[in-house]
Amino acid sequence: MPNRFSTERKIVIAFTGALVILCVISVVSVQSIRTLLMDWDEVAHTHIVLEKINAVQSEIIRMTDKARAFSLTPSEDGFREFDAQRRNVMDQIAEVRRLVSDNIAQRTALDHLELLLNQLTSQTVPDATAEKLQQIWRLGVIRPAFQVTLDMEDTERRLLDIRDAKTRSTAQHAFFIIGIGGGFALMLITASGLIITRDLRQRRRAEAELQHARQAADAANVAKSSFLANISHELRTPLTAILGYTDLLMIPPTRSNDHRRYLTTMRRSGEHLLNIINDVLDLSKIEAGRMEVELIDCRLVDVLADVDSLMRPRAQSKGIEFAVDYASTVPDRVVTDPTRLRQVLVNLVSNAVKFTDTGFVKITVHHDPEPGPPRLVFDVTDSGIGIAPEQQKDLFKPFTQADITTTRRYGGTGLGLSISRRLAEMLGGTLTCYSQPARGSTFRFSLPASVVMGSAMLDPGEMLSILAAGKIGAEEFRLISARILLAEDGPEAREVITLHLERAGCTVKTVNDGETALEEALRAAAAGTPYDVILMDMQMPVMDGYTATTRLRGEGYKGAIIALTANAMKQDRERCIRAGCDEYVAKPVEIPTLLSTIEKFSSSIVANHRPVPLALLDDPVLLSLTRKFCDGIAASLDTMQHQLDTNQLNELASAAHKLAGAGGSYGFQDITREAKNLERLAKSHAPREELLSQLARLTATTEAARSALSSASA
Repeated sequence: MPNRFSTERKIVIAFTGALVILCVISVVSVQSIRTLLMDWDEVAHTHIVLEKINAVQSEIIRMTDKARAFSLTPSEDGFREFDAQRRNVMDQIAEVRRLVSDNIAQRTALDHLELLLNQLTSQTVPDATAEKLQQIWRLGVIRPAFQVTLDMEDTERRLLDIRDAKTRSTAQHAFFIIGIGGGFALMLITASGLIITRDLRQRRRAEAELQHARQAADAANVAKSSFLANISHELRTPLTAILGYTDLLMIPPTRSNDHRRYLTTMRRSGEHLLNIINDVLDLSKIEAGRMEVELIDCRLVDVLADVDSLMRPRAQSKGIEFAVDYASTVPDRVVTDPTRLRQVLVNLVSNAVKFTDTGFVKITVHHDPEPGPPRLVFDVTDSGIGIAPEQQKDLFKPFTQADITTTRRYGGTGLGLSISRRLAEMLGGTLTCYSQPARGSTFRFSLPASVVMGSAMLDPGEMLSILAAGKIGAEEFRLISARILLAEDGPEAREVITLHLERAGCTVKTVNDGETALEEALRAAAAGTPYDVILMDMQMPVMDGYTATTRLRGEGYKGAIIALTANAMKQDRERCIRAGCDEYVAKPVEIPTLLSTIEKFSSSIVANHRPVPLALLDDPVLLSLTRKFCDGIAASLDTMQHQLDTNQLNELASAAHKLAGAGGSYGFQDITREAKNLERLAKSHAPREELLSQLARLTATTEAARSALSSASA
């Protein structure tokens, strides 16, 4: 969000505010000073009035003296002096009257004073006799007249006290307004200065951070430009191989095995392309915060077996020794995300194989119970080219490799280690590197070992035996007798999936939109020949897979629906499940994964799967372990029967899950399939008849395996 108040705006606001306050203060101050001046004028006016009243008093006294002198010795000169003094008194009274023109009480007093003086002056004439003048004095006019002036003086003095107090109050108010206003303006300017100073510091700091970010962005752009150049090379190389060998396939082969070699190269190139795309998508999901881990109960040996089966052929093709060693006892079952654990290990081993030309690549596994919480530690060690110390600091950054010569010589996108470290951290673990140039490297992947309750601790010998047994039968071919409805709008994808399904023994009906799939599924169900599985592409014209699946479930369709979609996010899987799908397979479709998923919902026994892996018969140790496993199956089946009879379905599902894992480890894929079907039915609380039927199928399958083992090893 942009800053609404930049530093420049704050400066303008601060000084504008201060100016406004000063203007308001000035207006208030001018008004207060004007009031103060008016009050001072009134006080001064009162002083003038008092002076004039005092002047009247003085003139009255002089007039009295003149009148007394005239009355003692009447003469024309004495009268003239008296008359002149009388006029002075009248002039002074007139002046006072002008000054108190707005004061009714004072004007009234002046009227009374003039009346008294007029009585005096009207009797005092030039030819007045002494007796008459004495009579005038007996009238007592002078004293009352003088008393009037004293009363007027007292009135003015009281008015002066009032006006003086008002003037002091006005002055205090004006000084208070000016002081407070000026202080507030000063505080505003000071506070604004501090805020502006702070903003300027923040701006300088932000500019420094921006400069640093710009430099980092420039470096990232350089790294990403290098990444784009690398990935362009990485994409073009396998694409060139795919296109080239496709052209060769169009030409009649010169040797019988040419086509197989071409197809093998094309598949390897396609897998390489898929890995690049997966790496880029994984990094984008991590950076967007959309990558999630799913902590579930899983067998550690299954994860390691997958890594072994994937990476051993690559190592052997380069003449490199590959081994998985166990340095301590390890738990059989742990709670983690097996997909992400496998991804990290495959990335580390793949890197080790890529940068090792001679020598070995080894995975060392050990369980570290102390100090602190128990942890699983995987050390991936190689005897390859090693990494210089100055190059190790950028090793886990995306889009980077050790140096440009490494990129040119070995290729790669520079994403694997960055993704691996972030996945390790999401699993609660760490990923570190110890390496020396020309002496190889060791990547240590450590994560919390949340052991499943009741899980056994296996010693190294047991782990190696189970790992070896898990490889048996990996290339065996099985038939799945299932009726499949494939809804896929892409003709190429529809054709290739159909070919693989028919090769696996399935009967396939294809449609190219969701509406047709909806109609065909409901028609087959109404005719009593429902499809075992519907493979539903989720993005189709006319009606998409989500709508078609929701409509099918709304019509009461109970058959299995497996979603096919290129959207590989967790929320996409959840959306498919919410729409009504039973399972989810991501595109591009891996045929073994698809067949394994279909097999969960197929009710047909595998037609030509060998009940006993022939490789067992050549290994006495594995044969002994397998016999021990088969001898214990009867007790497991009795336990399952008891759990079913007592309606302990959760315990039944757990027991079936354990048997499924053990059967697969010893190469009995039929037992694994039937046990997984029983587990699924128990978890969904299926009717008792279905559970009994599936338990019988599992019993028959295990008996067939035991009989075959006995006859084959006799």
